[in-house]
Amino acid sequence: MLSFLILVWEAIVAAVEEAVYKTGIADYTVSQSIIHWIITCVLWGLSALLLIRLSGKFLNFDLTSFREKPSPKGIAVLIILAVLFVLYMSYSWNWTFKPYAEFNTLGLPRFIFQYIYYIFETLVMYLIVGFAQEFGERLFKKRLIPYGGIFLGLTWGIGHFFTQDFATGVLAIVAGAILGLVYVAAKKNPKYAFPIMVLLFMI
Repeated sequence: MLSFLILVWEAIVAAVEEAVYKTGIADYTVSQSIIHWIITCVLWGLSALLLIRLSGKFLNFDLTSFREKPSPKGIAVLIILAVLFVLYMSYSWNWTFKPYAEFNTLGLPRFIFQYIYYIFETLVMYLIVGFAQEFGERLFKKRLIPYGGIFLGLTWGIGHFFTQDFATGVLAIVAGAILGLVYVAAKKNPKYAFPIMVLLFMI
């Protein structure tokens, strides 16, 4: 839950900015958008680092300690998940490649910082999935169930129904489930799981 609450930083940042700028986030200028993303990324990154250190100190659990490599079957699963996710995202964007569509919408400066923001947002997703997966495995003693993806879908995913629209909410739940499956298929190894999750989040 603490990893999920890290996401609240962005809402706090946006509330302060909107009070200062006297305008909604949708109407930010290019520089205002970039400042928003930079502040949010810094807060997310520092919070994630602190949470990882605290979990290692007080819970004897280190998300970065997994070293097992994915099996050939796991790699096949990762490839299949990646292909399915790209197809699903393309369908959600009217069969347009998401980065291409966002580049045309945002312009180069916003596009660059938006995708840096995606990396840090994925970091928070990684923490949510990792901690929830460990909790589920300790509680239910079954390792192959993607508890992290289920929890991500029920928190971050469902949250999109309230902050955006129904279609985006469904997309977020599906994305959460797939990210959880990626984490399990990658044997929780951050060298494999995190880059793949970042890639999927971007495309």
